[in-house]
Order: sequence, then C-alpha cells, then structure tokens
Amino acid sequence: MSSADLNQALHVVSGYSAAGLLRQAFRLDRDQLLVSDDPLSYGPAPATDDLDSWRSTREEYLLQLYNSPGELPENDYHPKGLDTARLLGGNPVVVWTGGVLPEQLMLARVVVLFEQLGLNESELSVVQVEGSDEADFVRTIGGLRPEELQQRCPEPRELRPDELRELKRAWHVYTSSEPADLVSYVAEAGCLPILHHAMCHLVYRYPDIRSGTSIWDERLLHYTQERGPSATRVLGFTIGYNDTPDWIGDVYLFRRLAALAEPSLVVPLVSATGNTGKLRECRVEVTPFGQKVLAGEANHVRENGIDDWIGGVHLTSEAPITFREGDTLVLPA
Repeated sequence: MSSADLNQALHVVSGYSAAGLLRQAFRLDRDQLLVSDDPLSYGPAPATDDLDSWRSTREEYLLQLYNSPGELPENDYHPKGLDTARLLGGNPVVVWTGGVLPEQLMLARVVVLFEQLGLNESELSVVQVEGSDEADFVRTIGGLRPEELQQRCPEPRELRPDELRELKRAWHVYTSSEPADLVSYVAEAGCLPILHHAMCHLVYRYPDIRSGTSIWDERLLHYTQERGPSATRVLGFTIGYNDTPDWIGDVYLFRRLAALAEPSLVVPLVSATGNTGKLRECRVEVTPFGQKVLAGEANHVRENGIDDWIGGVHLTSEAPITFREGDTLVLPA
C-alpha cells in the first residue's frame, strides 16, 4: 500500500489506540483520521434517520456509563462518536476493521451514513485486516503492533453492491426493535462472513430461558465465584477468556457486575463490599440466589425483572420478553 494512496484518504477507525497505531504504521497526520470512540455494540441503539437524535441517545448513554459518581477519579470522558461532518470533506474514505463486533458495526454505520448523507459509495473503501487462519484471526485493529499492521494490511478495496446491501441490512437488524429480525438474519448466511459471525453473537446477549442471565452476566457470576472476591480479578478473567467477536469493555462489565449486586433488586445475585464505586476497591461474592441462578435452578429475570438494551431491542418487564435457549432465540408467543 503506497503512502500516496493513504495520504489522499480520510481513515475511519474505532478507538484512539487504533488511531495511534495507524499513525505510527503509515505516518499519517491526526487530521487524516476520523475516530469513533463509541463502541456501538452495547447500550441503546434504536433505529433513526435523525442524526441529532442518534447522537443524543448515544452520548447520553456513554456519559452515564463512563461518568457515574465515584467510578473513576478525575474522569472527564466526553464521547464523540463519529464527526459525520468530516465525511463531507470530499476525500476518499477508508474504514479499517478487524473481526470484532464494534468494528464491524462501525463499518456498517459508515455505509449507512454514506446513504443518509447522499455521498458517493464509490468513494468508500474498507481495509479488513485478517489472519492467515482461524488461530491467527485479527480481532481488533488496536491489538496489533505497527509492524504487524504493515505486514497484514491488504489494499483498501471498494465494497461490492451486494456487500453494501449486506452491511445496510446488518445495521437495520442491529437497530431494529424486533428480535425476530435477528432470528432471520442469523438463519441466512451472508456475503460477509466476518460480519455475520460477529452479529450472530448478539443472540447470547439475551437472557437464558432457565437462568435469566445474558452470557456476560453468567460469566461475571462464574468468575465471581471462581476468582473473586477482587472485582478487578473477576473482570480480568471475564475479558481475558473472551475469544468471541463480542468485544466488551471493562467499564461496561463493571456496570453489569454492579447491577447484579444492586440493593434494589428483589433478590441480588452478588454482594458487593468495600468501595463499590471503584473497581480496584470493590470486593464481590455470589449470593445463595446467585449460586442457584448459576446452576440453572432459579431465574434472574423472573425474580428481579429486566431493563436492558440489545441494539434497538429494549427488554423490559412491561412487555413480553425474548429469551435464549442455547444459541436460539425464543420469541414470545
């Protein structure tokens, strides 16, 4: 890939680690990079064509996630998402992505933005960084070293019409309020297998029909029991043993762990002591009810209710709930 080609483009990346990596690997200036610091893959993502409404929804969620009282000292995080105005600058756009869900969703989001903004899709290219085999699979751009990115980096390529349609469909499925759309998507192999594989893991975000826990709540409970009481160790093992495309951050997981210990629950699954607002000072233990949930002998949702977002789907106790049985969604009758 020539420096001249790279220097003519605006490069879209997920997160500042990936942005720094690209700058080192290809000697890019800051103004050649468009960084999305919105992970996209968790929190409310309801469908809308109103860019201001979308930005407001996401920023409100991320500000709450990262700036809850007592979470991190001197934390002044202000999420920006994508500065869509910079896509209007007339430069070719190159989206860099690995195989994890946040980066695949970012690519889908940019494709949809091109359509919403009336931009020429022929000016959009993708660099999908892949490994040579399954064991060498590149999950996230930011996890590489500069020299690795240089070696693995394919040429930017224009997306085919069928690929553009697939990405738009994936975004529609993700932001849809109907779980049935995900069921249909999972059942049909698409022309972008990395995208399809990542999207399929959304199924595991739904509560298990026996325990009432999502995959992440179940893993947090498991590692609380196996590796607690340090909340830092619990999160470290939960993240460290995640080999799926469902790439999750530590702050999000800490919020979910805290929710399992929330005193307002009818029956908490976890007890938290110490400074429960700070990860390093929080200690956690699984309650007797949490042990029953882990064993599939009790149901978290049926006892405590639910208020959770999976893309555009808002799961609440006030409406029929979609559960998961194995890797299949069980839609309400």
